[in-house]
This record gives sequence, C-alpha cells and structure tokens, in this order.
Amino acid sequence: MTKIALKGFLAQKLKDEGTVVDDLSQLNSHTEAGNKATQTVCQYVDWLLSTRNPNPPDEDMWIHPCQRQYKDIPNWDIDSDYVDLLNTVQGHTSCSTSYCLRKKGTESELKCRFHFPFDLCAQTKLEFEKVHSKNINEVQYEQKLLPIEMIPS
Repeated sequence: MTKIALKGFLAQKLKDEGTVVDDLSQLNSHTEAGNKATQTVCQYVDWLLSTRNPNPPDEDMWIHPCQRQYKDIPNWDIDSDYVDLLNTVQGHTSCSTSYCLRKKGTESELKCRFHFPFDLCAQTKLEFEKVHSKNINEVQYEQKLLPIEMIPS
C-alpha cells in the first residue's frame, strides 16, 4: 500500500512542479491511486493504534504487573487493565542520551530518534521525506506516519 501511496505522492509532486509529462492521464491515475492508498493506510492505523491516553498516570504513582494473565483479569477490570498496560509500555516520557537522543550526520544538536515531542494533528497523515542515500544518483524517500492527536511528551 505504501508503495502505491509513494507513487501517488511523486505523481502529485510532478503535477505541483508543473513538470511536463507524456501521459497526464497516467499521472492523474497514479495520484488518485496514491490518495486512496494513503487513506486506506491512515484508516488502518486509526483502527489499530491508540495515541490518545484515556487515563494518564498521576506522577508515576502506580505499577502495572505486565505478567498478569488475561484469564485472571475479571471482566469488570479489563478496560482499566488495558489503560494501565498502555501507560506502562507505550509511554515515552523523557529523552536521554542513553536511550534515544542522538546526533544525526553533521548536526550538532541532540535529537530524539523517535522524533518526540510531536505536535497535535487533527487527522492521521502519511508523509514522505527525502532521505540521503550512499548512491547520489538514487533518490529515496522515507515514509513518516503521524497518528491522529499525537500528544507531545
């Protein structure tokens, strides 16, 4: 899906730049297919991932026992247990040089390798960013998925 989305992104980029092409209908077809693929990827991510914390912890006052067996969790406690599990294993609360802060290339500033903190966004986006490759004749793109309402740390 993301290959189709990238092809659509590149087709739209050619159109935006006003590049003359032999087959404009094929360019339009790639753009349309790319938009549909992007929409499908974003819908799947919205269905699969949770970026909104329904109950953020208060100053790390609790610990979730991740070894807890699903069969041992009473039905009335499943939602609460899930929230606690998300708070335990999906949080990126602070950056450090021993975990995620890195210098990239010739930059002098340390940056989080997970790109935290994120800005809030109203809807999930699939973006493509040009990346440097060892072969200067080859252009490569990296996909960047920004889930809905990504909350800064």
